[in-house]
Amino acid sequence: MTLIKKSFPLFLYLSIFGCSPAVMVPPANEPLDSIAWQSCATKATDREGRALIDDLTMDSKTLLCKAVVLAGDEKNIDEAIEMLDEAAVRDKLDHRAYYMAGRILATAGRYEEAFSYFRRSQKRYPQMEVPLLRLAKKVLDANGEDEALRFVEKACKSDNCSFDTNAFLASLYLKVQRVEDAEVLYKKMAKENPDSPIPYSGLAKMSNSTNDFKSEIEYLNSATNSKGFLELSNDNKASMYYSLAFACYNNEDYQQAKEAIDNALQLGDSASWYLLSGWIINNLGDPAMASIKFTRAIEIDKKLAPAYAGLGDTNLTLGQTKKAIDAYKQAIFYDPLNPIYKLKLAKSYAKDNNIEQAKTLLSDAIKTGKNNIPQDLIIEVSTAIANIPVSSPK
Repeated sequence: MTLIKKSFPLFLYLSIFGCSPAVMVPPANEPLDSIAWQSCATKATDREGRALIDDLTMDSKTLLCKAVVLAGDEKNIDEAIEMLDEAAVRDKLDHRAYYMAGRILATAGRYEEAFSYFRRSQKRYPQMEVPLLRLAKKVLDANGEDEALRFVEKACKSDNCSFDTNAFLASLYLKVQRVEDAEVLYKKMAKENPDSPIPYSGLAKMSNSTNDFKSEIEYLNSATNSKGFLELSNDNKASMYYSLAFACYNNEDYQQAKEAIDNALQLGDSASWYLLSGWIINNLGDPAMASIKFTRAIEIDKKLAPAYAGLGDTNLTLGQTKKAIDAYKQAIFYDPLNPIYKLKLAKSYAKDNNIEQAKTLLSDAIKTGKNNIPQDLIIEVSTAIANIPVSSPK
């Protein structure tokens, strides 16, 4: 930008500007490459040309429009930012120049600079929310967890982070194994906002990772009973109920597990939810109803091996040995390396008095699973084989 060397007659200045169309700046959230910005910049250039003046006489709105269009070429971004800085100086009450600088820098992947400009914009317009969380997610996608964590921690030292940003930060702590930091932050969030299910859900996830199912249940109960739980989408509610049901199942609290999984199934339709429902109901002593749940899971996902295994279990309990054999065969078909399914099929063959098939599967299961299969199941199958009458058909 060059300085004006000669004075410009005031009457001529006013006369020229009185005939020049005003520059209308598009909304601050207008896409950077939109026709609206180009039109604004074109009008600004035309106005400047007819006024026979240089950049120093342009008002802040004119500079803003020209800077946005200039930044469309990546090599001109720094020049565009300088122009926006000048626009901000010329109108010290308008926040838009700083805001647009933040948008341009964020688009260019210069997230820390963008955050700085958004903060400057907010100081002029306090109602504006700095998009820290959105920037942090972009840093995560572009540069990974460690860089995203560094970015958010630095930003939160200069500003009070929003509740949602703190939730994101806590999740990053967990991803990089900073468990204590995550726990401290989640508990702080729960204390400051006890009506939100988010911190309880985070703490429940931590408890699950250490197999502390009792604590997981307590946190998930707090989450599902919170006022904020009612504001979640049905999918999120169902997912949280499913987590609660699984925690109760692992803790062998099958009645509460059934209540939780029933709540999940009222909100959604998932093969894994019906599978868990089948396991729970089978443990409650209703194999016929459990069989219905396993069948529904298979209808949704025909390749779900555990559902076929569950169906085999219920059929075996109900004395339907042939159906149990067919179900276990399907489970092995979709998961051929699973030794548990082979042992269960061996047990079914033993009950069907087929000693050769039972022995072959028992041997194959032991060879495949080595030490990773329950010894009590091996003993159960071996006992069943031993009890087959010698004269039984092969």
